[in-house]
Amino acid sequence: MRTRTPLFILGITTLALTGCSGTASPAPGQPTTVEDGPRSAAASVCGASAAEAENTLSTAPTNRWELVGAIAVTAENSDSGPFVVKENGERYCFARTAYGALGAAVGYTALVLTSDRELLSRLIPLVTAPGVGRDAALTSPGDLANPALGAPQVVAFAIDEYDADFALIDVVWRDAAQGDALVSTPTSLQWIEGDWKIVLNDRAQPPSPSIVIDDLEGYIPWSAN
Repeated sequence: MRTRTPLFILGITTLALTGCSGTASPAPGQPTTVEDGPRSAAASVCGASAAEAENTLSTAPTNRWELVGAIAVTAENSDSGPFVVKENGERYCFARTAYGALGAAVGYTALVLTSDRELLSRLIPLVTAPGVGRDAALTSPGDLANPALGAPQVVAFAIDEYDADFALIDVVWRDAAQGDALVSTPTSLQWIEGDWKIVLNDRAQPPSPSIVIDDLEGYIPWSAN
């Protein structure tokens, strides 16, 4: 894991981001399927078959992108997922792979930056792991948005930990609301209830804080541009 030196942490008023549109990039290749890798018995909530017991994502994936609000995320039916995207804004069911966990982490950040409390309330059971974090989020959905992000776009990532049941994904965003600062957002995910779900603390935030970093050393560049 890279050394993350906190330069400063900024709180930013959450932007109201709604809607979903798409932009296309070259279609990705097929994900690796591992028959005996996953330890958990929970099958994919939507029947997705791709599964990996170890991280194989050593380079940036080639994927299609689409927008959630103003934030680029992996497009529906990319090899990572989401494999379920509904007109009401629900996006879930990711591949049980490091790539799937990465897609889930990016998609989660975009979804919780919405100001639609009704949508957030529906999303919480779909995208967060059961426990004190989900309970806190259900009590106060507005607490889900990351206060360190304002107008972000993903620029890089690192897979800090991965197995079939747990992943720690560090996504770096370039935030226009902070003068294009690079913001590192470590996200813990658990494979549970048939999908990658975000692990939250009792304040409805990821356990590891987001911080501004000075460069992308040690990260894999990855963006929609």
